[in-house]
Amino acid sequence: LYQQKAADESRINETTVMAETDPMTKLLNRRGLERRVAAVWPMCERQNTPVAIIMMDIDYFKKYNDAFGHPKGDECLKKVTTEIAHCVRRQTDCAARVGGEEFLVFLYGLGQQEALNWAKHLKDRVEGLLIPHANNNFVPYVTVSMGIAAKNVEKGDAFWELQNEADKQLYAAKEYGR
Repeated sequence: LYQQKAADESRINETTVMAETDPMTKLLNRRGLERRVAAVWPMCERQNTPVAIIMMDIDYFKKYNDAFGHPKGDECLKKVTTEIAHCVRRQTDCAARVGGEEFLVFLYGLGQQEALNWAKHLKDRVEGLLIPHANNNFVPYVTVSMGIAAKNVEKGDAFWELQNEADKQLYAAKEYGR
């Protein structure tokens, strides 16, 4: 009975991981992000923890797919997400694929300036991959745009409000030259 229960728990855990992970990038998917936030956010509220959310996407990714095809687009996504995963090291942080070429990074314990430094480091790593972009793109290599929102979480604050602010910042970055 004990062995059966352990085997059942193992299958449940494996199935949960599969259900909460984007199969191509190996980052969390939306479901996984929601579960992680539900587990961490109440602690952030209790401790008045600074957190940062970074919304990011690959610039002109449609042009990339149009020029090189979807298999190369998938390779590009994997390379970029490998860099994201490399930079998300702490257990309290997480990264998720929230759209085709759009990602969310949750950074626990970082204020605005630290999050900005973290984002610059990741941007440099992605640009350092030197992934050639489409010929009709104004930059020769794949780049990313990011929007950052950070605050000390207080009782009653909502994760999704901070995410919306980061999303607004991402669109402002795109509007003002990426």
